[in-house]
Amino acid sequence: MRSLSDLQSSPAGARPQRTASVVTVGLLAAAFLMSLVFYGTGANLFVLCLVVATLLTALVAIGPTRLFELAGPYRFGFAVALAMLSYVAVAYRFSLSADNSFVASWVLSCGPIAFLCGLHVAGSPRARRNLILVIVAVVVLFAANSALRFVVFGERAHQPMLDPNNYATLLYLVWIPIVHWHLCREWSGSRISAKERIAMFFGAFVVVLAIVATQSRTAMLIVVGALFVWLITAVWKRVSVKPLLGYAIATGLAWLVGVAVSAANLDSSLKGLEFGNGVAVRRELISSALSMFAQHPLGVGVFCFPMLYPRYRSLLEQDTLGLFVHNDYVQFLVEGGVPLLLLLLLFVGSVCRRGLQIVGRHPNSAEYRKFGLALALMAASAHALVNFVFYTLPLLIVIGLMTALLFSNDASAADRNVRIRPAIGMAVIGAGWVMWLYLLLDVATAGVFQNQTSFGIASYVRADQGRMFEYARFAQMLNGNRGIPVLGEAILLYRAAQAEPDSAFLKQEAYEKFHQAILVDPANTLAYVRLSQFLDDFPMQGERPKGESDEELLTTALSFDPLCVPCIDQLLVHYAAIGRDDERYALLREKTYPWMTVLRKKDPEATDRYIEILKAHAQQTGDAGFAEELERMHAALVSSAPQPEKYWFYWH
Repeated sequence: MRSLSDLQSSPAGARPQRTASVVTVGLLAAAFLMSLVFYGTGANLFVLCLVVATLLTALVAIGPTRLFELAGPYRFGFAVALAMLSYVAVAYRFSLSADNSFVASWVLSCGPIAFLCGLHVAGSPRARRNLILVIVAVVVLFAANSALRFVVFGERAHQPMLDPNNYATLLYLVWIPIVHWHLCREWSGSRISAKERIAMFFGAFVVVLAIVATQSRTAMLIVVGALFVWLITAVWKRVSVKPLLGYAIATGLAWLVGVAVSAANLDSSLKGLEFGNGVAVRRELISSALSMFAQHPLGVGVFCFPMLYPRYRSLLEQDTLGLFVHNDYVQFLVEGGVPLLLLLLLFVGSVCRRGLQIVGRHPNSAEYRKFGLALALMAASAHALVNFVFYTLPLLIVIGLMTALLFSNDASAADRNVRIRPAIGMAVIGAGWVMWLYLLLDVATAGVFQNQTSFGIASYVRADQGRMFEYARFAQMLNGNRGIPVLGEAILLYRAAQAEPDSAFLKQEAYEKFHQAILVDPANTLAYVRLSQFLDDFPMQGERPKGESDEELLTTALSFDPLCVPCIDQLLVHYAAIGRDDERYALLREKTYPWMTVLRKKDPEATDRYIEILKAHAQQTGDAGFAEELERMHAALVSSAPQPEKYWFYWH
């Protein structure tokens, strides 16, 4: 079966080729828009599934023949993209937690897939222009909304994304190439009307104001750094600095507005326009990550860092949720080992090399206009030293597309000498769809067992425990290395045993299934909690096997996550039931209390309960000093609580 673009070799195939480009642009634009509202695997995995399906459909629209023809003029980029896709697919099989790694591996894969699709779009001037216009229009629209809400409400900008720093990265990834394009037109003597100049300067002001509103210090440094690079370029190439002066004024005005809004919101949560001590936090994160790498030199698996981080976390680092190292290079090393880091460094090195190749070109040349792309990508690569740029879905898609535009060459035709059978190309794309079906299975599983937004059938299955049980067996049959369906079946068997307490068969089945759940995903703390509850409800004849007492099971779970609230709660109940009040107090005082700042971010209600228990104990023992310390800590935690957000799509 041939795709639309596979007809391009004949004159009659020109129209299908154009149609394929239009379809690809539409699909890439849709993927980018959907990626903006992907809020993580624990929130809306369904969105990631749609984004991946859209990107794979774009590959189908391009067709295997056209894709492998692009391997001729773009051999190196093509090889790096395929190496990245192949490595994450293989590394996933050796991850410490397949549940953690599979979805995150798909997120990382979206960048190379977008790059491959972008190479095709870059070959068509009209398609290239339309894709750029769509992305720029969307980003500028969001920037205008963010800037307006910043001025009116004093809100920190980040919507529709979650992280303000990554939102700032998206803004300057668009701002830098557009400003560079306009400067090239000015320097080459192109006729530009006064209205067009005003529109460009005003648009730059709006985007920079939105960057200021994100309170991203690194992003503002990047904006100033880009202006400095253009100033050096203007002096070097002996061109006018007047156009650059307009952007410098727009940037300065945006900063002044940000300072004024900050001064007018002294009592709000608006902070961060000044430099702080984030370096210390990142130093602790990196130190913990490198300790993890020392014990797992082959890598722990993509996105397994947050699973192991509680074991290595320093008491000095309680500012983050512990999901990212805030240095992509270190996190790639820890999670994927040296090969994954080398692939990232190969990408960054290639971008820098390409930028150095074209920076010396004449401002009139089409090649020099691409320097803005290289500058933006180098900025994002530098930003990845202090943030998680390459783990963010919309940024990966934009970076993939920009990289394709940077390395594309209008003079390079597709290489007809690259002889790859269409069947091989179809097999490669087909393998992608097969892996997507496993992602689809994960989406359904999240809908059935975790009540995430999913397909309508997930709600139907979830409404009946019998159907949930059948689905758990079905999911395990299709993919036996997922822990959630196994644990889901164990809990369903536990409930069935509670309904029929005389059934020895159900008890044994539930007991064995809990053990299987721990074997498949040993880092899932819920499996230990539920097994402990099961053994309490259905005591075994004689002593429990070694390692299966309540204390052993729950402390094992706490070794993975010292702030697992269900584990702490159940262990407190256990100690109270057997009269070990000293150990009950010691658990909260020595193990939990030092981490109250982190716990407050995860579970405010549990934090309040634990502080009240500690207060009561301090009063009983007459420890007035500790009681006052608890009061001060509680007041500080309450005052630092995040304020409710006004989402970007609401004005009230």
